[in-house]
Amino acid sequence: MKIIVESGATKAAWRAISVEGNVTQVLTPGLSPTCLDAEYISDIVRKAIPILNPEGKRVGQIVFYGAGLVSEESAGPVRSCLEMWCPFATVEFHSDILAAARALFG
Repeated sequence: MKIIVESGATKAAWRAISVEGNVTQVLTPGLSPTCLDAEYISDIVRKAIPILNPEGKRVGQIVFYGAGLVSEESAGPVRSCLEMWCPFATVEFHSDILAAARALFG
């Protein structure tokens, strides 16, 4: 299973794609790592993951696109929470600008 998250300051759109190609989605408040504390971020992740993955399948990859992600350090609080709830997943962080470019150009 792969999870893709596109997050701005006010909302985050989550999509989970199963090995079979099924897509599950959920909207949550935004996950801005530069403005929010780890406890708040963890609460959002804790609520989103069971909706995206109700059967508890192994998540292999998470790709997170977020506003203000300019370095590995800026992703730290979100990375910690995602790794806690999906310990076997590889986690990538990219700017929301890259998400827009990938959506536009494929």
